[in-house]
Amino acid sequence: MGRLLGAWGRRLYRVPWAAPYGRLCWFVVVLVGLFAPVAAVSYALGGEQAVPYLGVGLYALFGIHLWAWGYYVVPTRQPFADYGLPRHRQLLREFLWGWLLGAASLAGLLGMHLLLGWQAVQNVSAMQVGQGAIAGLGTGLAVAVIEELLFRGWLLAELTWVGSPTAAIWWSSAIFAVLHFLKPLEVILATWVQFPGLLLLGLALAWSKRASAGRLGWAIGLHGGLVWVYYIANTTDWLVPTGAVPQWITGIGGNPLAGVTGLMALGAIAAFFRQGPYNRSHRLG
Repeated sequence: MGRLLGAWGRRLYRVPWAAPYGRLCWFVVVLVGLFAPVAAVSYALGGEQAVPYLGVGLYALFGIHLWAWGYYVVPTRQPFADYGLPRHRQLLREFLWGWLLGAASLAGLLGMHLLLGWQAVQNVSAMQVGQGAIAGLGTGLAVAVIEELLFRGWLLAELTWVGSPTAAIWWSSAIFAVLHFLKPLEVILATWVQFPGLLLLGLALAWSKRASAGRLGWAIGLHGGLVWVYYIANTTDWLVPTGAVPQWITGIGGNPLAGVTGLMALGAIAAFFRQGPYNRSHRLG
């Protein structure tokens, strides 16, 4: 059985294009090819009720696909470790510090808005906030793990394979921002300030990985902490703008990171990781 699966895996993950970016394309092709029939059958049987489960299924399939890609294409015997999740005691410590930094940064930003009178607190029950906090923990962790493995794990490694580490960091961050900004043109024009925020976030996460010698602990924690606090504020409608300043200062569309103050906060975090001790001695970007 193991030999059969091994032979099947070697055939499936044999990259057919010799072009430098052929591996990038084939990764997406295989993932879509594996997921499409499962999604079609599930939707045909369950209708719209199957959509939430498809998201969970896609996350699980991505994890399996990522492991197989590392095993058969890279190749490596420890794909997840090579992508930034080694069995290292420092990983958990960096994750916890990253989560604290992300949560505290965004909470501090919102607190500043309150003190300046730019936002106000609505009457929201403690139960609503608690439910939002619990749901946000799971959402933040899931989003952070999957996206960091994808963008700062696999994509950054593939881009480094075909170019310089500096270019890989900037290109992976730009792709991260673009894919999160795929919206109708009128929405893009109305919320354009979100794009530099996403780019800064991508750079901060990439530099945090480099600052921790290739581990994803800081990146996952920082990403998850930001998503957690944003989820609480966004789903509970706990904070509302007062109109004292334009939204492009506090955050367009209720997103505190899509405004001038948010850009300043992300810029400070990105600069912190870029100037970290490891980065000063390994000047790559």
